[in-house]
Amino acid sequence: MLGGGNPVGGANPAGIGGGLNYIGNHAYAYSGVIADAGTGGANTTMLDFSTGASYFIGKISFTDDVIANDNVFFQVELDGQIIMAIDYKGGSSAFDGPQFPFPIAIPPFSRVSVKFGSSSSDEGTAWIVGEVYE
Repeated sequence: MLGGGNPVGGANPAGIGGGLNYIGNHAYAYSGVIADAGTGGANTTMLDFSTGASYFIGKISFTDDVIANDNVFFQVELDGQIIMAIDYKGGSSAFDGPQFPFPIAIPPFSRVSVKFGSSSSDEGTAWIVGEVYE
C-alpha cells in the first residue's frame, strides 16, 4: 500500500467514506451521499484525508440533489487553504450542477478536505479518482 489510506477489503470494499483508498498505483475516494442542513456556505465535510509519501494526479467530481433556485457550494481545501470553490444556483433538475471532473494534483503529505453546502437541506456526493506516483 502506498502512503497510507484505507485498505480495500473487509467490511467496506467499495471504499465509501471520508478517506483515500489505494490499489497499487491507483487511488480513489467516494463520499457516499452526504446530507447538508442548508445553513449556506460549504460547511459539511464530504471527504477528509491525508496523503502519504506519494503525490496524486487525478480528477474530482461532485453531484447534488439541489432543489430549483437553491444556492450550492462546493469547496476543496489543501492544507487548510481553499484551492477550488464552486458556487452556483440550481435549476429544475437534480443534475444541473457541475458533473464533469475537475483535474487535481495533490502533493505528498497533504491534508485534503472537500466540503459541500446549500441554501436549503440537500444531499450531495463527491469522488476523487487518479494515480499515485513516488
